[in-house]
Amino acid sequence: MPFTLSHPAIVLPLLFRTRRWLSITGLVLGSMAPDFEYFLRLKPFGYYGHTWVGLFWFDLPMGLLIAGLFHGVVKRPLVRSLPLLLRARLGQLSEEPWPLRNLWSGRLILGILAGSLSHIFWDAFTHNNSPVSVGIDFLNQQVGPLTLYRWLQYVFSVIGLLAMAWFVWKLPVQPRLVKATSKIQRLFWTFTGALTAIFWLTFMLIHDTYSRSLLTYLIVTGISAISLALLITSTLMRRYFQPSKQARAARALKRKIAHELAQKQPQL
Repeated sequence: MPFTLSHPAIVLPLLFRTRRWLSITGLVLGSMAPDFEYFLRLKPFGYYGHTWVGLFWFDLPMGLLIAGLFHGVVKRPLVRSLPLLLRARLGQLSEEPWPLRNLWSGRLILGILAGSLSHIFWDAFTHNNSPVSVGIDFLNQQVGPLTLYRWLQYVFSVIGLLAMAWFVWKLPVQPRLVKATSKIQRLFWTFTGALTAIFWLTFMLIHDTYSRSLLTYLIVTGISAISLALLITSTLMRRYFQPSKQARAARALKRKIAHELAQKQPQL
């Protein structure tokens, strides 16, 4: 799967069946973590993210870092600024508390490792530098203008994106969740769009590109630019997306009731 955002499709069957042992955040981010090296380098080349050693010293730390930034900074501003079609399905995600101590959770760590393994597994069949694709002659057969493993890259990318779209579409609809005002939404996306354009152009100018892989460079630098723009915009506008006093009070009351009920349970 060459397209990073298609990779979470492979862990979709595990998201709710294994959530007792594997964090959903960990599975999703882990399934993309090996490609994060591309976005840091601003080019579609890497040396560590797709290796067994890199699984622990690159994929895992990057997954933990992105998890903290997403839940702590980006999640609420981004989700509340989405169009109604997406916000109604993902809004509950932005309101669920995610304490920082989750970064030391075994569920999160195992989820990132499992997701990263799924990424490396799929890439083994679709990349020309993989021992699997090199060792299996069938995958190197020429089918029209491309080899079979290259066709698999494109086919799996499309299937993965369609699976992700279907998964989001099937999520429960909750249209009454709090959203940003139209003015704040416009400001959020205007600022994000402007920063993305600036970063994208800058990234393309400071790196030499090969004409044969220009499209890949555009995708990699584009994702890097959008990610950095979202992080900066969410940080600067975070105060506009904080929960209201009523919402914080209701959440505190809910936690208090849950704690009291837990105290009344017989000790085993």
